[in-house]
Amino acid sequence: LFKAALLLGATATLVTAGSARPELIDHTRTATYICVFIAFGLSIGAVSVASAVLFAMNGMEREWTQQGLLTSKSRIWCDLYILAFPHCAVGVSVSVLAIG
Repeated sequence: LFKAALLLGATATLVTAGSARPELIDHTRTATYICVFIAFGLSIGAVSVASAVLFAMNGMEREWTQQGLLTSKSRIWCDLYILAFPHCAVGVSVSVLAIG
């Protein structure tokens, strides 16, 4: 969660600030803005999903989790996907930001 929040702040700074060295990063190209906004959207998604997971897991009890969330393979896969999404989104966001 903290890495995604840090990435979100860094991406917001890149979007709003001008280029200090235009020969390295040309902020006037459309592709650069597209990559930065994709990274920004993925970072916001990662922060919001991670916050929702932390909020939801705070109120869960062990028995309820075992009887409700772990009863079928599809529920287990869905739980694992939701838990893994913030990490994957931050990884993709960093990659897209590096490309842009």
